[in-house]
Amino acid sequence: MSEEKKETPKVPEDVIADGQAQTMATGAYIRLRAVQEEDLAVLAALMAETPCPRQLVPWTTQRLKKKYNDEKEPGLWGRQNRFYLAVRIADGQIIGYIDEREQWVCRDLHLHVADREPDRDQLGEDMLATYMRLILEWHDQVRIEAWLLACEEQKQGWLASAGFEREVVFAEMFMHQGRPEAEQLWGWISPRFENGAGS
Repeated sequence: MSEEKKETPKVPEDVIADGQAQTMATGAYIRLRAVQEEDLAVLAALMAETPCPRQLVPWTTQRLKKKYNDEKEPGLWGRQNRFYLAVRIADGQIIGYIDEREQWVCRDLHLHVADREPDRDQLGEDMLATYMRLILEWHDQVRIEAWLLACEEQKQGWLASAGFEREVVFAEMFMHQGRPEAEQLWGWISPRFENGAGS
């Protein structure tokens, strides 16, 4: 008798119950959770909308599905690379995402909230604040970075409200809508390590 092959879970067990991704953290307006297969079309649309994609490839539903079903690291939740979906509490709609890359003492973020949202600033600030609270409750995080374009003024406001500072500006580094845009690096450093206290 052959053993029945168990399918590798696409999302970690501790965030799945009854086939649904559970809330990892809740803010005032959104909750963060992992991506599930039925979310891929919405996530692809959000990724296509951002003016400064992490990778210069068209993130279609098909491409995301291939990544989601990867043999080595299935799902969009790996040891170092993870996607968090921001779901509006009021109506359960996916309104944004955070793409996180963990590298030693630093986490590198790419984030977006749907342009169509009338309360985009409120949602973006809440998404980032909820993420920061989640990370800092679990880790003694040293540094978090985020990259964005100079034209993404709303995102700059969200980062500033979460305690990030603009550290570097690279002039004319990115083409957006046919014109060169400056790329910015925003950083957050734990107050414990800012003055060398944690070293």
